[in-house]
Amino acid sequence: MAGVTSPVVLVVALPDSVHAQRWMKMMRRHGFRLLLLPIYAAAVDDPDDCWRIVGDREAGETLLPGQIGIIDLAALRARSRLPAKAARFPAKEDSVSVIRNLIPPTDVVAAIQEFSPDLVHSLEIQHAGYLCLAAKRWLGTRFPRWLLSNWGSDVFLYRKLPDHAAILKEIACSIDAYLSECRRDVNIVRELGYAGPIQDPLPASGGIDFASVPSLDALPRPSRRRMILVKGYHNWAGRALHVLSAIHLAAAELRHVPIRVNLASTEVKAMIRDIAENDGLDIEAAPHLADHRDAVARLGQARITLGFGISDGISTTLLEAMAVGTFPIQSDTSCACEWIRNGVDGIILPVHQTRDLASALVRASKDDALVDNAAARNRGVVEARWSAARNGPIVAEFYRAILAMTHATAGRGVARQ
Repeated sequence: MAGVTSPVVLVVALPDSVHAQRWMKMMRRHGFRLLLLPIYAAAVDDPDDCWRIVGDREAGETLLPGQIGIIDLAALRARSRLPAKAARFPAKEDSVSVIRNLIPPTDVVAAIQEFSPDLVHSLEIQHAGYLCLAAKRWLGTRFPRWLLSNWGSDVFLYRKLPDHAAILKEIACSIDAYLSECRRDVNIVRELGYAGPIQDPLPASGGIDFASVPSLDALPRPSRRRMILVKGYHNWAGRALHVLSAIHLAAAELRHVPIRVNLASTEVKAMIRDIAENDGLDIEAAPHLADHRDAVARLGQARITLGFGISDGISTTLLEAMAVGTFPIQSDTSCACEWIRNGVDGIILPVHQTRDLASALVRASKDDALVDNAAARNRGVVEARWSAARNGPIVAEFYRAILAMTHATAGRGVARQ
């Protein structure tokens, strides 16, 4: 943008993702002008008043320090002369997840042409990253510097799928910089062909303001809590039915323990009813809480939280549990091992070992010293590593380093690990 001194960062992301919102709020006061390109039409449901709709370059140039621009898709399309199918999405429509109103890649092209960003930062790969790849195919060398953030299963799982392996290799050779959640993914991206700079891993959400999180002293001691909270996804990655099977196996030891299951699907709800009726347990699907702050408050009332799946990154639910003193039990397909010590700060198990999970549940539900001692340690870890105050300046330095790279070194820089 002519006349604007602050570098412009175009963030291509899921607009209603709390991870994306936290990331952009973390970065809004570090000398960059942030613009969000929503990859589908959805509201940014965030109570902060820092968000502002922008329809064109002129509106983007009037953003005040600390404001984040949300690109108006209708206005963008009205000004663009590109046919919607000029650039094709690189993957088969049925080979990615359930987003059905995904923007066409030409919206990414149009946003670059309208707002002239200095850096494009895609948060997540299979939607935001693939859209950027299609736009880069169209624009070629006119595509700005590109930073790719790897969320969750983006490479750990998808590299194993035939419909995605070649696309991921092309992305790895097309980006200028890479940011992961997990150290395990760095080697994977290197194997895919990426040779550029590597920043130390950071959570997908960047960091949070711990002043907004109750202290452990303000919450019930974990040993005084009774509720078990289960992440209820059973889908392409989640394995909530495995957790429910373990609860069934441990039923005799879990009498009178309230068990609540978040985000339960139809089949998960059916199994919840079976366990309640046949095992006589106090188990039910928890009501959905639209406000994420309420969801974190509920997590702070739980003694134990469980998240199991065949693939994950650093689960944000795990980090939130660590922040509020809730004892985490996770499958070993996440990178929880990079944050907690198994058997001390939490329990990490193979995803299919339901009998071992049943034993772990019983242990954590009865061992008061285990859950109380883990709480203080875990809170200290996330305050040190998941703080927006700490991570914002680190990312700002990385942004500036990417912008300072020459075309000869972009995507082929010296790794910093």
